[in-house]
Amino acid sequence: MSPADPVQPPLRLAVLTESISHFEVPLFRLCAQIAELQFKVFYIQPVVSQRFDTEYVQQIDWGYNLLAGFDSAQVASATELAPAAQEWQADAVLIYGYGWPGAPRIILRNWLRGQAQVHRGTLNYYLDPRRPIKGRMLRPLGRMLLRLFHAHHYGGDYSRRVLLDAGAKESSLFFVPYSVDSPHFLAAAANPDQQKAASDIRTSLGWASDDHVIVFIAQLNWFKGPDIAMEVFRQMTQVDPKARFLVVGSGRMTEAMKADAQQYIHPGIIHFAGFVPSAQTVAYYLASDLVLCTSRYETWARMVNEAMLCRRPCLVSRMVPAVGGLIVHNENGYVVEEPEASQFVPVIQGHFNLSQDERQRMGDAACQKAQTFAYEPHVGNVVAAAHYALAHSQRGKSGANPK
Repeated sequence: MSPADPVQPPLRLAVLTESISHFEVPLFRLCAQIAELQFKVFYIQPVVSQRFDTEYVQQIDWGYNLLAGFDSAQVASATELAPAAQEWQADAVLIYGYGWPGAPRIILRNWLRGQAQVHRGTLNYYLDPRRPIKGRMLRPLGRMLLRLFHAHHYGGDYSRRVLLDAGAKESSLFFVPYSVDSPHFLAAAANPDQQKAASDIRTSLGWASDDHVIVFIAQLNWFKGPDIAMEVFRQMTQVDPKARFLVVGSGRMTEAMKADAQQYIHPGIIHFAGFVPSAQTVAYYLASDLVLCTSRYETWARMVNEAMLCRRPCLVSRMVPAVGGLIVHNENGYVVEEPEASQFVPVIQGHFNLSQDERQRMGDAACQKAQTFAYEPHVGNVVAAAHYALAHSQRGKSGANPK
């Protein structure tokens, strides 16, 4: 920009979402610090310090203020989201997903108005096995809605493929990863206090430093595959006397898992830690040697990001979209074709047959890769996507003042 050029005002970007995800809060805080943006989040569901979660089947607290560090406003219903952004004079809107009540109407209304809109949302080309018929019927609607956006965030190979299959232009895709509070996990994993806490977990359970500890961390509900994890644990006890198991989480299948453990696994080999807020899971990752993800379906699986930032390799199946970018088989983790115990167990055995140095190198590689999926290196693409959407919207093409 030459000295004679007028100073451009910051682009006004409004986020429209049903609820605020604790995983996305670090991205919001980064966006609020960008001089090129005026940034505000409009949301519906109230944010409270503690709430009962039907998936975890208990009161949960994510451990920090979800509204700190960025401007936000709660509205009463989905019908008020777009008008609130319009009143705020948003140049572009960023919409989280399209499957929540009211989202399709908002997306269509914005498109008809010529409002520049950017899509951000986790996508998997595999169908959700909890509702395969409904998913198959709604796929065409999803593709139609995706075509109404001017720009898209993609977080990995899976979402990129879904967007391209829906007809999105390559030029409209901007890499903004599905991530976590990476600086927190990196710093905590290097903190001697967290390392001591991890050692204390093992000691309190009577586990030796050379035991083979596998952690399963998830909602304990069917689609996360806790029953598959329990079968993995049962089979591992038969082939590896050093195998030990940490279960972190809660859900509708908690009691069934404990009953299986009592029937099939010797006392002292498995420990159920219960629900632990994401920000406080570092000691459990550090107490483990390998992280197991047995999900039958995922939209990403951000515990993979967390574990890898803590230098712990993950074992997942191709059903998990984090495979599409984060995990390179036999380099920084492991990938099997199907979420089946018979496929997981041989890989676990192979991992613990590696030398300690080889396992450490794999953990270091996991950490390095996870840092490339942090928000910080890619937050500029949030700005770029918003500018692209504005330039390609009807208002941008006509040169009209979006305000």
